[in-house]
Amino acid sequence: MKQRGFTFIELMIAVILLSGALVVLIGLQTSSVSRTIRDRDQQAAMLVARSILSAAAMNPGAIPSDVTEQSAYELLQTLVSVQSIEEDFENAVDYRAITSTEDILIPLPTLPEPLVMQRFTLELSWGDLPDERLTITYFIPSDIKGDQTEIESSTPEENDDDS
Repeated sequence: MKQRGFTFIELMIAVILLSGALVVLIGLQTSSVSRTIRDRDQQAAMLVARSILSAAAMNPGAIPSDVTEQSAYELLQTLVSVQSIEEDFENAVDYRAITSTEDILIPLPTLPEPLVMQRFTLELSWGDLPDERLTITYFIPSDIKGDQTEIESSTPEENDDDS
């Protein structure tokens, strides 16, 4: 007589295979969700950093001259000189901002004095993991001393000593 159906062993193997496939799919979904959350946090940090860098470029005199650590919201208030910032930036409270500045001289052959730039380094962090940190270095032109409109070129004088 011919048996019809599956044996108990065949059913157990099928259940184990389906369980393994289900575990892999759930693991992929979990990693996809965590990657999406990380990307969302990095995008939000980039928006906060862009706001801080724009404010620093518009008001370079308000940039702290030493290394400072404060919330990104407080840094925005310092740079913008406004006590109330739009509601869009209230999430900046969740970010810690570490800033440092350094003056850099760039010699240019067309200018009598070197160009003075200010290197503004901004590090935003929103957690303790390395993936929860964003560091940006931004160069802001400082005032150039001297007159830029007139650049004198020196030419060697000719000697007419034909004696």
